[in-house]
Amino acid sequence: MYDITADNMIGIPNLSLNYEAHLIGLDGECFHYTVYFNSSCTDDNIRAINNAIDDYFEQYYKDDVFIGDIDVFEFQNAADIELDLGNVDEKYQNLAIQGILISLNKVPDIKLVLINEGLD
Repeated sequence: MYDITADNMIGIPNLSLNYEAHLIGLDGECFHYTVYFNSSCTDDNIRAINNAIDDYFEQYYKDDVFIGDIDVFEFQNAADIELDLGNVDEKYQNLAIQGILISLNKVPDIKLVLINEGLD
């Protein structure tokens, strides 16, 4: 059902995630993560995601490394994370893409993350 080749492009199989994740399509320098939970998405889930992302990238923020614009919000009972890599130094792009996935390991109750869902 999912294209393992696409997953390999961004290194998903090597990340040791606590949930299933797949890259569905590409949208230039933008990555849209749809985070599905075992139960409904709540404000607590959104806060947990924001905190996990901030914690993961804290050192880069302190060193004034721009890892992209990241927005998190709830939409249709899932969490949406928008990552815009515009103006991100090429050496930090994979770090940003993978870092969001890795940071989500700290968020309980996630069952599936689809990146760029609807772009297949």
